[in-house]
Amino acid sequence: MKVLFTNCVFNDQLISKLKAAGIDIIPGKEEGYTEDELVEILRDYDCFICGAQGICTRRVIEENRHLKLVSFFGTGYQQYIDVEAAKENNIPVSYAPGANARAVAEYTAALIATAVKKTSLSSNQVKNGVWEKYETFDLENKTLGVVGMGKIGSIVTKIMCDGFGMSLVYNSLENVPEIDRKYNVRMASLNEVFERADVISVNATCTEENEGMITKEQLEKVKPGAILVNTARQQLIVKEDLLDAIKNGNLGFVAMDGFYEEPIDENDEFLKLPEDKFLLTPHNAYNSASAVQKMELMLIESLADAFNGRPIRHQVE
Repeated sequence: MKVLFTNCVFNDQLISKLKAAGIDIIPGKEEGYTEDELVEILRDYDCFICGAQGICTRRVIEENRHLKLVSFFGTGYQQYIDVEAAKENNIPVSYAPGANARAVAEYTAALIATAVKKTSLSSNQVKNGVWEKYETFDLENKTLGVVGMGKIGSIVTKIMCDGFGMSLVYNSLENVPEIDRKYNVRMASLNEVFERADVISVNATCTEENEGMITKEQLEKVKPGAILVNTARQQLIVKEDLLDAIKNGNLGFVAMDGFYEEPIDENDEFLKLPEDKFLLTPHNAYNSASAVQKMELMLIESLADAFNGRPIRHQVE
């Protein structure tokens, strides 16, 4: 079985073991594929593991109905695979649900701590010859606002509320009873989260329905100096509204992992923001050793199922 992988992280030893088992994983071009290229190249493959370097569109799927599996190496498959087209053509889609939840949650907590204690800013200043002390604040008794109380949001809540003594306000698709009981809260409106929180953590899954759900309306309601950390998809927040909120001081600090267009254009306005207002990392929150191992295992299980004609584990329903 031949498998095309557009951004392969497998080591040579693992690839050799898979090949010995009859699964021939072939890394794609480093710069990725256009839609036209994928339509043609996938005619010679049985499975496709896609990502930002090769998006599995409806046209790609309909021109390659022979595929036994389309998979995403991670959790946020929605932007990379046309799931409805795959279902219509009886092609299973798999991903790695929950595999990187701990990694992303810990990364989120690290960004929050960096923002509050100004460690990155202070370090950069010292390295540039500036020995200046910055006033910071403690997280104890401050309010954490979580947008998206799924696996990642729940872990962020536990770290920040149990570990740092923060109180909680959250918005999600529905109430989360165990969170409600433990922290004596009820789900709030999106506007209320932005009004009450000192630190806002965006952890929602980005879909067609909620893309751009955070707008000027919410960003103008924040407390003075509020911190916003987004380790989910940046498309949840309207780009121009976020830029304005940073420039006009509505938000005290914004930290993001990943960007609207990746990699970020060197002339993008966000890169001109001062470092005491904005921090950007290169979509790296998921990339812990243990998370990658979990994603590899789940992908291998899905590939093995496709190879042996079994029901696909970790399949998108």
